[in-house]
Amino acid sequence: MEGLELLGAADALADQYITFRIKNIDREKLKYKLGGTSGAVAGPALSIIDTAPKAALDLIAPIIRSTAKDYGVDTEILISNVPPSKGGRALSEFWPGLLTGGVFIGVGVLLVRLVARPK
Repeated sequence: MEGLELLGAADALADQYITFRIKNIDREKLKYKLGGTSGAVAGPALSIIDTAPKAALDLIAPIIRSTAKDYGVDTEILISNVPPSKGGRALSEFWPGLLTGGVFIGVGVLLVRLVARPK
């Protein structure tokens, strides 16, 4: 992280969210690159992951988190089936609440005047 610290980016990265999406896995290429016992296990492991992907990722997340922590990187891993929201600032509840309250008070005053009107 020395290079990043020289650029002043070590603390700035704490505010960034990075989403990785796995679009496709070439099983044969993965087996070849892993090689040996890991390569032999890759095919059946991917079959198991295909049946319950979220559960498999939930099991792997703590391992990734602890490995990153060994390198001095504190992470937060969120696993979801949908991409994160790109929404900006949330709408304040003050103005809609004020408008709704004003309407209720206006209707209440109108009803009281109609009921209390002398005959």
